[in-house]
Amino acid sequence: MKAGKQTTLRQRTAVSGIGVHSGLPATLTILPAKADTGIVFIRCGIGGQPDREVRANFRAVTATEFQTVLGDATGPLCSTAEHVLAALSGLGIDNAIIEIDGPEVPIMDGSAAPFVAAIDRVGIVSLSLPRRFIQILKPIRVVKGEAYGELRPNMQGFRIELDINFDHPLIGRQGVAYNVDPDTFRRELARARTFGFMRDVAKLWSAGYALGASFENTMVVNESRLLNTEGLRYADEFARHKALDAIGDLALAGAPLLGTYRSVCGGHKLNHAVLTALMADTSAWMLVDGPETPAEERGITPTETPAQTPAQTPAPERGRIRNTEYGVTPHTPPVGGTDRASTAARRAGRFRSALSSGHQRMFLALDVGQQEEVAAAWQASTGLRYSRTLQAENWNLDPLGHDQPYTNAVGVPAGAGRVSERDYFTAWWLKHMGTDFSKYPPLPPLDADENPAITDDGASA
Repeated sequence: MKAGKQTTLRQRTAVSGIGVHSGLPATLTILPAKADTGIVFIRCGIGGQPDREVRANFRAVTATEFQTVLGDATGPLCSTAEHVLAALSGLGIDNAIIEIDGPEVPIMDGSAAPFVAAIDRVGIVSLSLPRRFIQILKPIRVVKGEAYGELRPNMQGFRIELDINFDHPLIGRQGVAYNVDPDTFRRELARARTFGFMRDVAKLWSAGYALGASFENTMVVNESRLLNTEGLRYADEFARHKALDAIGDLALAGAPLLGTYRSVCGGHKLNHAVLTALMADTSAWMLVDGPETPAEERGITPTETPAQTPAQTPAPERGRIRNTEYGVTPHTPPVGGTDRASTAARRAGRFRSALSSGHQRMFLALDVGQQEEVAAAWQASTGLRYSRTLQAENWNLDPLGHDQPYTNAVGVPAGAGRVSERDYFTAWWLKHMGTDFSKYPPLPPLDADENPAITDDGASA
């Protein structure tokens, strides 16, 4: 059994990036917290309105479609919370305050590794109170079609056994099984990335998902292979990422589980359904204290109050659970730096602003260098600048008196009449990105609704 004192971070730590679904930038700061605080999310900087906070537990889940969204009666507060929750749970951190200045946790590289690295930079400390566990007393199972999830008793700690089955030659049937502790989590699970299928992108985009997805934060597979140049980090990375998601979702129990979680073809919906079923049956679990174990044996500094650096000064309380004894300071946006996506959007902003919403999503899915190359290629091949070339839903091939450059750019005969903005851009992309820029993902046939880039984490139950 894992045991000992409750834990928190030694000092504050932060990461910045964009949300995989919203595409919006955010900075996420993880702060130390007192014993018995649990994990609390605080949404900061909402247009001058008061900060909102929600305790991370299964009752706070407001949506599970392709992600785990936390919120309250007033609406969603924080989406895609599963990876940072997995990092905290996997490293055995019981108490933390998570401030976020955007609507979605940054996706980073699509795994939990950046959150683990941020935590490791500041360290973990033990607190004075014993860690509490939720001990599973009897099996709890939820079945959804061919998928099912089950929690079973396991006095030795938390174990995950997970199988997936995708009709894809690269994935197929994969299974993993781990006794989860901090070392195993770091080594076997933290680096596994989210994944998605090219075939699903139009549906996801039209529903408002995967707007920030890119090859830098998602494993992307077409009909036969992985498109990321990095390749796989593990042979069974797809199953490992599903296990990582499950660890994050089950962290919403509110305390570490003493039990084994078995999942077959599951996802966020099923994980939450199993946890909800468990909590609804009070005969299936009980809250227990773990036995005392010296903190040094667990690689944790035994101190109740994390050390403060000279730059850290206590600040007045903000919200119901804010405290000053850990040197928590009010949230302020980062100074002198921005994430890559926002920098790229400024560099090629005029080009992007001329595109329809579907093409903007495709454009922003590229990395910074690729965005600049696309913008330069458009100007070079058409002889036109960006902002006036694609503004109308329908327009002539020669709207600005540059018939020959347009003809050359697309390969459509001069005088062909009016053409939709989507068809024009698609034809240009097929001609130039599919040949001169073959490293970019190809577009679908001209009758497709959207332009493909990449999607989010597969078809989740």
